[in-house]
Amino acid sequence: MYLPRKNLDNSARFERALAEQLRQEIPTFAPNAVDLSGFRPLRAKIDCITIARPPRLSVAAFAELKAALKGKVARRNDDPKAATIHDPTLDDLRWLSTNRGGDRVEYIEIAVDARLPAGTNDIYLLRKLKEEMRHCVAPQRHRLFDDKAVREYWDLGTRKHVHDAVAKAAPLTTVWYCSPRRLVRLKLYIKTMDQGVPMIGQPFLRIELSMDIPSWAGIDRIGDMKSFGKRLRTFCSPAFFMGSDFKGSLDDGAMWKTRGAAWDLRKQKHLVITPNAVVNRAFGDALNELGQQMQRI
Repeated sequence: MYLPRKNLDNSARFERALAEQLRQEIPTFAPNAVDLSGFRPLRAKIDCITIARPPRLSVAAFAELKAALKGKVARRNDDPKAATIHDPTLDDLRWLSTNRGGDRVEYIEIAVDARLPAGTNDIYLLRKLKEEMRHCVAPQRHRLFDDKAVREYWDLGTRKHVHDAVAKAAPLTTVWYCSPRRLVRLKLYIKTMDQGVPMIGQPFLRIELSMDIPSWAGIDRIGDMKSFGKRLRTFCSPAFFMGSDFKGSLDDGAMWKTRGAAWDLRKQKHLVITPNAVVNRAFGDALNELGQQMQRI
């Protein structure tokens, strides 16, 4: 299923219509483990990067970026020295490394996409995968999350982030996992919009790691992107870690079935999560492929 073109006239209306249709029609399922069998191999990408040239990014420098890059280049209204590049290609990153290697990196998003086979628009299968990942992902394992995370979702009624309770039914909108200081986030959603515009074509599921301080990953300057490719998989994989159960006899597995990895999100209970080896390998392969591409820029 995919909503027809006539429903794509307004992003907020489209989002509400999609959520309401899913709420009414989605079948019941148990999200105890992530299943990627109905999807193409996962693919990772640099989804967004913000660069800065103090004290100010000149009009000429901004125009040069727009002319040279294939990704969408936009100014930061809150920061006159910065520009954000959405969907940068590897050629874009190569050009930036060669011509703007000393520019500071102020923000970065690393995304992993799960796509259906070509010609398929089964958004219910995407919805199922989203709920499985919400149940099983444990970003608190990444050191930048400091062993804990706050899980929230985007409430369409209030247009605000709302706390996503562990035992609550999965929300139909975007789910966020935020570090205690909110400087690192993991975002899980079905991609039906692109930069505020409803997509035409096949929707897909995206899980995305964002960092407000990329230097924590060793990315201070654009010129560091190539060397970061060597350790991208090692650095990013813990944020995308997927579990399948708690190790040991913990209430006969009932707590995993009802609450999943999020039971250990905010207050550590010294639980050990059994990894989903197949799914974690798929994430690792996607990140490794991206890392190898970045080493060639």
